[in-house]
Amino acid sequence: MQKSRRQLFEELDQPVLRPLPQEPYEYAIWKNTRVNIDYHVEFEKHFYSVPYELIHQEIRIRATEHMLEIFHQGKVVAAHPAARLRAATPPRLRTCRKNIRRPGNGHPSA
Repeated sequence: MQKSRRQLFEELDQPVLRPLPQEPYEYAIWKNTRVNIDYHVEFEKHFYSVPYELIHQEIRIRATEHMLEIFHQGKVVAAHPAARLRAATPPRLRTCRKNIRRPGNGHPSA
């Protein structure tokens, strides 16, 4: 006699199922890098500080949507809120660029 899929599920799979985790999975990006001489590390055009003793040491960065953790030899040595915006041109510089005169538009070298 053959068993249905449901019967097989109830007999084999269901007894070993575990409940879902309380917290949803949080996607993370990992990056290996070295600490700069100014004891900062760069991640996606933002700079994060680490203890100065780690200058030139290799570290590992774990970045999630909300947090950036920095590991050295498997231990967290620094944690920072993740920068939300990508590095952009400062507003003052954007204004200066708009006001630059182009040759032929009243510029003395035109």
